[in-house]
Amino acid sequence: MANIQYPTPRPADYWILGIEVDIFNINELLAQLILALGAALLIGNVYALIQDRRGVRPKNMEGELHHGRAWWLAFVGVIITVWAAASLLAT
Repeated sequence: MANIQYPTPRPADYWILGIEVDIFNINELLAQLILALGAALLIGNVYALIQDRRGVRPKNMEGELHHGRAWWLAFVGVIITVWAAASLLAT
């Protein structure tokens, strides 16, 4: 009898014909989710600033748009988006 040793799979990996296959690719998936979050933060706040400049407001909205907060969140969205894009390009 030959002593055959099979590789033990890691949690998100499995082996097909001796080749390791990463099913979920968690590192890339996390970077993609962070990229989506940053882009949504950026696009949403810039859109709110543009709509406010045009004078368009949502129905039943009370109060004014906080421009400083919207610009700050758009800036944070830019940082998150650039960081996530760089992480995806580095892999």
